[in-house]
Amino acid sequence: MEFETTDPAEALKQIRVNREIFRALRRVVLERQRTTVYDINGDAYVVQGVGWETEGIGKFLHGVGASFDPSKVNLAPLTGEEKEYRVVKSDPWGQDRIL
Repeated sequence: MEFETTDPAEALKQIRVNREIFRALRRVVLERQRTTVYDINGDAYVVQGVGWETEGIGKFLHGVGASFDPSKVNLAPLTGEEKEYRVVKSDPWGQDRIL
């Protein structure tokens, strides 16, 4: 599934709306202008236009339950072109239906 926006809040809203399509989220890969969220089955939700450079990406990562250091989230990766974060927190039952 793919979505295009430059607003991390809108991207998070779309992931929550389409949450029933995915199983438990497992990891998030950030590139300069693209974010990919993977579920336990390896299915991907790609957000074009939102990446590690985007202002507000920390709220997006927090919203999907990723484990990250907020002070370093907007910094360029030390090696390569992407950053990867594990999803360690799940929302309580029904949380995805409250927008």
